[in-house]
Amino acid sequence: MNMNIVINEKRTIEVTPEVLAEIFWNMDNDEQAQFFHCLSVKADGKLDEQMEIVALNTDSLSQKALLAMAQIGYNAIERMK
Repeated sequence: MNMNIVINEKRTIEVTPEVLAEIFWNMDNDEQAQFFHCLSVKADGKLDEQMEIVALNTDSLSQKALLAMAQIGYNAIERMK
């Protein structure tokens, strides 16, 4: 007989962009969509403004990341049509 056991433990981990990226990448499509929803709620509906600030004013943003942001924006606009 198999049994599922849930173990909760408290510990501290350093949450870096790399850790967040790993977690995000391991989510399925619906979980990633839910992540963006939660991020928008946390941003009080100003997620688009924050992403605009990141895209326009962040020197450390790589070209590949900027292209990914542009593609996400383009596809979102297409979906809203």
